[in-house]
Amino acid sequence: MAFRYPQDKDGNPSLPGIRHINLRNIREVIGKISIILMGANAQVSEYLSIKRDVESEFRREW
Repeated sequence: MAFRYPQDKDGNPSLPGIRHINLRNIREVIGKISIILMGANAQVSEYLSIKRDVESEFRREW
C-alpha cells in the first residue's frame, strides 16, 4: 500500500526514511518487467490462436 498512500491506516508514514525516489532505477525496472509482460502477452495470444484453430476444426467435424 506504500506506493499508493503516504500514510498507513494508523497515520504512520508508509515509507519512513525515504526522501527521494530514483526515477532512473524505476525506469530500468519497469523496462525489465515490460519485457516479461510482452513475453506473457505473446504466449497468451499464441495459446488463444491455437485454441480458436482447434475449436474451428472440432466444429467442422460435427
